[in-house]
Amino acid sequence: MNQPNLFSFATSELSQDAFLCWLLSWADPSHANTDPELHRLGSALLKDLIIKAKGDLPLISKVLVKRQYQHLDVLCLVNDDLVLIIEDKTVTTEHGNQLQRYKEQMISQYPHAQVLGIYYKSEEQSSFRDVRKSGFEPYLRQDVLKLLTTHATENAIVKDYYRYLSSIQTNINKYKALHVDEWKNSQRTWIGFYQWLQQAMDIGDNSYTAWKYVANPSGGFMGYFWAFKATGLSDTEIYLQLEHERLCIKISVSETNNRSEHRAHFYRLATDIAAALKLPLVKPPRFGHGEYMTICQWPGDYRIFDGAGVIDLGKTLERIRSLETILEHVVSTQACAL
Repeated sequence: MNQPNLFSFATSELSQDAFLCWLLSWADPSHANTDPELHRLGSALLKDLIIKAKGDLPLISKVLVKRQYQHLDVLCLVNDDLVLIIEDKTVTTEHGNQLQRYKEQMISQYPHAQVLGIYYKSEEQSSFRDVRKSGFEPYLRQDVLKLLTTHATENAIVKDYYRYLSSIQTNINKYKALHVDEWKNSQRTWIGFYQWLQQAMDIGDNSYTAWKYVANPSGGFMGYFWAFKATGLSDTEIYLQLEHERLCIKISVSETNNRSEHRAHFYRLATDIAAALKLPLVKPPRFGHGEYMTICQWPGDYRIFDGAGVIDLGKTLERIRSLETILEHVVSTQACAL
């Protein structure tokens, strides 16, 4: 985006709320002749949201849009018998039981209407399992871009929003061609890579996989964790974690008195198995003492790059999978010992 863009300044969820309310309001049939292009786009968005939410698509005769109505981000009333709740998020995620509460609130208020829930997300999120459990369907940046590509318009506001979302998509996909030296300070590059891994490893919405920002005294990192395994010990689990260029095997130990003992035990077990498999696991720079501890890690950067400094996704995935093999052996050996 070389030219000034409205949405690079208006980055808050309230700004996105306003855009959604504005565009959906154009779907009302009374605006069909005011600006036919915007009316068609607003109608297409409304229909797309209803279909995504698995609703019955009506013949639209009236559209009323409300913003921040009873704590809802966007409420769209269609005709007199369809209520569309839109929870709008940029970088934040849902919390508590807010989605379920919103839906129950509208079902109670509109008992004779079809009540639908949309979770509108313009940035990345590692899992939508809880969103769907609450009766909401995700409508993602890729969905918006597809819609705006199919229903192109010359409206300056819409074009700015399209360019803004496209720039996010471009940055998310940069991991495929970015030189190794340029990964370090690009959070979206790591997110794009982790998303690719999530799909390539076919983990999906498994509750034991996630990527998120992890704060720590040294500045924090975007982490990806998966493959939790019960160890047969009631207070201990073992899992894999990526901390940018570090690939670690970690344990979580809930009982304070057992932490040092379990850390030493699983370190010996994992490194013995790695040696037998001819995989070069090493001790971390220091052992932690908290609930979550790294017991060993891949020496250096686990990523594999080609001659041009661009990541080789296939070979990198193979290397990551090799640590999954160690994890499986650790769990199996521990089970036999018990």
